[in-house]
Amino acid sequence: MLPPWVEPFYDAQFQLLPDDERAEQQAGRLQVLSTLGIAPAPGADTLLEIGPGGGQFAAAAARAGWRVTAVELVASAADATQRRLAPFEHAQVIHGDALTVPLPADFRLVCYWDGFGVGDDHAQRTLLERMATQLAPGADALVEIYTPGYWEAAVGREQVFEGFRRRYGFDATHSRMLDTWWPRDAEGREGEGHTQSLRCYRPDELRTLLRDTGLRLEQLHTTGTPLAESWSYLAHLRRTR
Repeated sequence: MLPPWVEPFYDAQFQLLPDDERAEQQAGRLQVLSTLGIAPAPGADTLLEIGPGGGQFAAAAARAGWRVTAVELVASAADATQRRLAPFEHAQVIHGDALTVPLPADFRLVCYWDGFGVGDDHAQRTLLERMATQLAPGADALVEIYTPGYWEAAVGREQVFEGFRRRYGFDATHSRMLDTWWPRDAEGREGEGHTQSLRCYRPDELRTLLRDTGLRLEQLHTTGTPLAESWSYLAHLRRTR
């Protein structure tokens, strides 16, 4: 069962985050696939994205030749993804929880760019095990993992944008990043805040989490800064059985 903060937070985030910022992120993510040598090929062109948000990456991947299935929990975001994928016959959106919703199998690639760490370690293992069953043998998964060092150092940091304020925190007892967003009107009045709480994993903790899931860690990727200073890293996983 998902924690009660999940749907309200991601719905608020979807409403507040500008589309142009999301589009810039997706261009970088497609470049990651290119850097890793992961590209669609005949018979190996199916991609599952977990949590597509507004669908920018899903649409970009479909445009690049992937046959995309996107699973989105939040109804407003699923609707936006559906609109973006409408021009592509080889793309579909499924509204539901990636842990429980029925999905096809034998994907060539699974991508989870943001949001890994919802729930406890058991929930993450369950999700990883399910990813393994959805992948074709020897196929890949790319999962963005938050780093505890960055978030511990970032406690109290705030950013103010047009339309919202954001503050970082860290639950050291449970190694969870805390990310709170408040909507702001034109006069600076703030509405109710919504907090995201995601489990952070050091690479050694991730390797432990992956045991017996059917996935192994192939590589770690950061944006060029040292791992301890990176807000997250990308785990390149591969199905082992």
